[in-house]
Amino acid sequence: MDKKKQTKKFWSKDNFAKNNNQDSFISDEIKNRNDLIAKIIVYFFLTLTLLLFAALIAFVIAESISAFHKFGFINMLIGNKWSPTDDNPSFGILPFITATFWVCLFSMILAIPLGIFTSLFICEFLPKKIKKISLTLVELLSGIPSVVFGAFGLMVIGPIFVKMGAPAKQNMMTASFILGLMALPTIISLSVNAINGVEQSYRYASLALGISQSKTTFKIVLKTAGSKILGAVVFGFGRVIGETMAVIMIAGGSTSGISFNNGPLEFFFSSITTLAGIIGIEINETTSPLHSSALYGVGVFLFIIVTIINLIVLVIYKTHEHKLRKIYKNKHDKLKTGNLTEIELKNTITNKIISRQKSNKVSDSFRTTIMTISWIITTALILWIIGDVILQGIFNFHPGPGENIWNFHITKFFTISSDPITGQGGYVSLLLTTFLLVFVAISISMPLGIIIAVYLTEYNSNKAKKIGGFIRFLLNTLVSTPSIIYGMFGLMLFIDFLAFGFTIISAGLTLTIVVLPVIIKAVEDALKAVPSEFREASLALGANKISTIIKVILPNALTGIITSMILTMGRIIGESAPVYLTLGSTLQFPNKGFLSSGQTLTTHIIFLNKDSPLPNKVNLMYETAFTTLLLIYILNFLSKHFSKKTTANTQARGDKKPWITIELLKSKINERKQNQLKKKIKKENQKQMKNNFNNKV
Repeated sequence: MDKKKQTKKFWSKDNFAKNNNQDSFISDEIKNRNDLIAKIIVYFFLTLTLLLFAALIAFVIAESISAFHKFGFINMLIGNKWSPTDDNPSFGILPFITATFWVCLFSMILAIPLGIFTSLFICEFLPKKIKKISLTLVELLSGIPSVVFGAFGLMVIGPIFVKMGAPAKQNMMTASFILGLMALPTIISLSVNAINGVEQSYRYASLALGISQSKTTFKIVLKTAGSKILGAVVFGFGRVIGETMAVIMIAGGSTSGISFNNGPLEFFFSSITTLAGIIGIEINETTSPLHSSALYGVGVFLFIIVTIINLIVLVIYKTHEHKLRKIYKNKHDKLKTGNLTEIELKNTITNKIISRQKSNKVSDSFRTTIMTISWIITTALILWIIGDVILQGIFNFHPGPGENIWNFHITKFFTISSDPITGQGGYVSLLLTTFLLVFVAISISMPLGIIIAVYLTEYNSNKAKKIGGFIRFLLNTLVSTPSIIYGMFGLMLFIDFLAFGFTIISAGLTLTIVVLPVIIKAVEDALKAVPSEFREASLALGANKISTIIKVILPNALTGIITSMILTMGRIIGESAPVYLTLGSTLQFPNKGFLSSGQTLTTHIIFLNKDSPLPNKVNLMYETAFTTLLLIYILNFLSKHFSKKTTANTQARGDKKPWITIELLKSKINERKQNQLKKKIKKENQKQMKNNFNNKV
């Protein structure tokens, strides 16, 4: 569509008011009434959502009060014994705190250098095509559900540590390695965004001063983006500390804590349980109300940790610009670019011979080697886990008697019958339960998320900026809150209090709360991407606020909203902890619809690992993991398709000069005013003629 047709289409009346309901000719009284009704609706759902989030926090705290009252918060923190079945039960969580600390430490030792050096190498050294492939691999790693990571750790990493002297596959080092892998996508993705945000002029100025590319990367780029990279590391730490299902599968499950007395091997390969892990293991098997209250107390402690992490990130990001000014003040000579273009600037830098500083070839080689090795290791790890799940999911490399080489059978997608004891059978029950769960969560969370995002972008005025800032901080905290806490809330509210039972509706409502903060943030970004000229033009032409939102802003953000919905569907399919607590564990066909209990693809992997007596259950776990990955990657592909479509449309309608200018806006407003005046004069003339005719008669 060329510029002239596009402009004509934008300014057409139908673009702002369909079905002959032009806002320009609606009375101000009706406009104000419609805006007031819309505002009331938005504020009502905003209040409802905030009350829901407040209820989540309040219910968990309220359930933990009895344990805190009996044992004391501090005594629970420093207690060394967790024994809920004793005659005199003990609920000390220090062993879990210690285990969580060591697991997080070892996983961060793996994830931080790999994540940061890989991000630097991807952004500063790789060609565009290879960079795109590397980032795609990182996205694929981020889409792997935690139970698939757990299965990979149990069946691949654990046996390697057994050969190194571990007494069992489930141990602290297996858990640390897998959690380090799980933190890598978060650290790399956020670090890449931070590095890409560094101004190119900083790089050019450094290179012009004779500083090598590797030193520029470490001394200029890394320092400039350092605050945000630190925030990425903190977010990665939050990802590790709240992981539940993978830890349950691979950490060992011992409540006695880490052994420090019998040498390093026993220490590294200790059987442990983390803070999130103990909740997942025992919340459905509590022996008393006090036991249940103590588990909710562990949840409160986890939530406090997550809140502190988000406060740290907030402080880091708030001081980022100040640190940038401080770092570069009087440290480097400014490169005067004048009116040079970017290409001319590059040529000037390339051709200019500067002898102020000689680069140390040994140091440059060392830095480049570190980044290269980190990128190779990260890429190899990603290909290893994805390749292992795909190959083992399709092929049976160790067929038993009567088994063939194929592990994946397409006929299972059309087979309804399945054995609830062994877990063997078709995938129809699992897929249908998963899709019903996705439908419940999406149908509630998407409209609600859009309304809250509309408030944050369109109704959060300058006077209420603090309220918007608080809501955004709350959303960031809830996004990084361990999903097991949502599962505890769903178990308490929907199953115990509302008596919905272990059903799809209970699990779906719980997942609605899990994904709602994610949807709000994603939709808010999509709404912010709509050019402000669209809002100004619509309002200037006489449209009221709600008409502008419905007919201009939301249609232009529709592709981004659909993308966020598809990604959220993948998140729901990959969730396991809240589903495990609220849906039940019986493998059955959902013949009661939304009131059925059952298993999803991810909880089926947990069931196979924990309860299936089949000797070939490892093959079934791989097959289910491959099916889960296949669904999630299809959804990710669709989301990327919509993202590309959005980018293409933006580039197609965007020129170097904005096609909506102030002059065009003024002329169109005057044109509309003249048309309105002509209509008014014509209407008055018709009325006068009618009166004259009546007088004559």
